[in-house]
Order: sequence, then structure tokens, then C-alpha cells
Amino acid sequence: MIIRIVLSLIIVAVACVAGFYLYEHQESVCSVCKRPMHKVTTCRLSLSSGEVVEVCCPRCGLYFQRGRDDIEKSEVADFNSGVFLDAEKAYYVEGSSVHLCCSVGDVQKDRAGVQYERTWDRCLPSLVAFDTDEEAEQFIQKHGGTLKVY
Repeated sequence: MIIRIVLSLIIVAVACVAGFYLYEHQESVCSVCKRPMHKVTTCRLSLSSGEVVEVCCPRCGLYFQRGRDDIEKSEVADFNSGVFLDAEKAYYVEGSSVHLCCSVGDVQKDRAGVQYERTWDRCLPSLVAFDTDEEAEQFIQKHGGTLKVY
């Protein structure tokens, strides 16, 4: 009887430690598309309520802001450094070959388990931010795309 209790306590302790480890090491996901976050494409939105929302890319940031009037501040990560910039002062490259948060040819399953290929993606065309137009132009030379200012 005592052996069963001790074994049960050990099992519970191991489960608790494993759960804590998984909780502490889980990947952050985008508030809009639920994909993993990437340091160099993150968009951070500060709301008037004091809440800060982080999304995977400037494209999801634009989607999140649509129709809202509670956005106090919008920042985007510089692709080269990961440092946050004022979103209104950043230079953007749209439609490059870099798709960190997108899945091209992504196969999904619906609720019934039927597979389908996603042909539309909220994060496309890709939108990558830079601190200077020179950096954006250098990126375009390597990865294509169009320079945009929002």
C-alpha cells in the first residue's frame, strides 16, 4: 500500500515538472493567425487599454488594426536587427521570396478530417520592415519585392 502511494506521488511529481517545463518553453504564437512568432518580423501593437499585442508580421499587424480605434502605438521589428521601430517610419518590402510565417502549399484538415490545400494566406504577400530605405533596397536585390511606405 505504501509503495503504491509513493509511486503515485512520484508520477504526480514527474507530471508536474514536465508540465511546468512545457509551459515555460512553449513557442509564442501570433494573436491573429496562430503561427509561431519570429523575432525579425514581429509587429507590436499597444492598445489604449494598456494591453500589448504581438503578431507574427506587419501583414497580420495591418489586419489586426483594421476597423479599430484603440491602437495607441504600432511598432515593427527591423528585419536585419530585430530592434523595434515606429511602424509609421519604417520602410517595407512587400512580396519578397522571404516567407517566415507563411506556409506555401500548406495542407490542412477540416473538422471532419478532410484534407485540403490552403490557397489563400493572411500573411501573403509577405511584408518585411527595415529601418532605412537603403537596407530595404539591398534586401530587394537579394529577395525581390517592392518598396512600400505606409
